[in-house]
Amino acid sequence: MYEFVMIYVRSQWGNRGEYNKADKHSLNIIEGCLRNRRLWALHDSLYDRWWNHAERRKRGIPTDIVLDDERELNQCIRLGELARSHSVSFYQEKLKVLAGNHNSG
Repeated sequence: MYEFVMIYVRSQWGNRGEYNKADKHSLNIIEGCLRNRRLWALHDSLYDRWWNHAERRKRGIPTDIVLDDERELNQCIRLGELARSHSVSFYQEKLKVLAGNHNSG
């Protein structure tokens, strides 16, 4: 039940620019999913962690975290496929946009 509620709370923290709080909840959800062998929220939590990192980078907010965009989105796609999530196409589209941005400059 924690995961079900906290995915929305975590998302709101990120939307408000409270990336550290959002990441803290994402990490709790990721750990809970792994500990309890559940997939349904894992890909979404990894995506939110990546999104927070990308937003920090856009806004020039320093961070100790180093994430490879392509690798992170591919992990979301693979885990989403395992979970049979409808979010897979969303992640694939994000990856295409990212590839387009890298090719254009």
